[in-house]
Amino acid sequence: MPARLREYATELAWPVGISLAMLGMWELAVRELGIRSIILPPPSEIAEAIIARHDLLLTHLWPSLYLTVLGFALSVVGGVLVAVLITYSTIVRKGFYPVIIVSQVIPKISIAPLFIVWFGTGTMSGLLLAFLVAFFPMTINAAMGFQAVDEDIHRMARTFMGTRWQIFWKIRMPNALPYIFAGMKISITLAIIGVIVSEFVASQEGIGYLIKLAGGLLDTPLMMAAIQGHEPIVRLLLKAGADADVRVHGGLTAAEFAAKYNHASLSRVLVCSQRQSGVAAIGPQCRGIVGYVH
Repeated sequence: MPARLREYATELAWPVGISLAMLGMWELAVRELGIRSIILPPPSEIAEAIIARHDLLLTHLWPSLYLTVLGFALSVVGGVLVAVLITYSTIVRKGFYPVIIVSQVIPKISIAPLFIVWFGTGTMSGLLLAFLVAFFPMTINAAMGFQAVDEDIHRMARTFMGTRWQIFWKIRMPNALPYIFAGMKISITLAIIGVIVSEFVASQEGIGYLIKLAGGLLDTPLMMAAIQGHEPIVRLLLKAGADADVRVHGGLTAAEFAAKYNHASLSRVLVCSQRQSGVAAIGPQCRGIVGYVH
């Protein structure tokens, strides 16, 4: 077995083993204590409900899935764009950034009925609520990443007449990637919460609607099955984000990646500065340095 596969299997064994142990204790406690299914159904009964009503669950899973993915994607794009404005615009940083932070005091859940009034009971209200809830962590994390650039690297890039675009693309963006991926992991969980809440308030489809319907019918096994229905969405997107995170910075933590990248960038800038000043011969590797003037 390859080392990477063995490591992955070991990491997977812990959560799977603990989950199975907890389910076993849950099943045993319900059976031994004689708890009724309407109060707390055992895992076996929930599994039977999932199998017996899989068509109903899949029908309501799809609307929640695409609203979550779309709202999450919009929050990533919008959050990064606003973070760029915060980094480069004094007006946005001093005028709008504090407003964005203070606005988080307002519970997003309380805005759901207002969105229903404005945009109706269709998909638009759920999409906007998912975007609004997931937008804040993306903005804050991306802004922190863009601004957490080593001052020595930034100062030397400006010294070599680097343009704002060059500094952003070759210094700020690589430095901010770990922060962006960390924000994505938070945003995806908040996006599904926004979608479920919007389906609670007013919707005729989706996992949130199915949970509300099952609660009204006192069908606890179906309600628990519907609650479990949104977990594959989050797990799938978190796994995709984790894989992309590993591919971008080689499995290092955000701090390790930033330190490694900044150190390498600073070393190249220093070497090329010596070559530009005549201390050493100019090599082709210096042409990739931000702001190097040919």
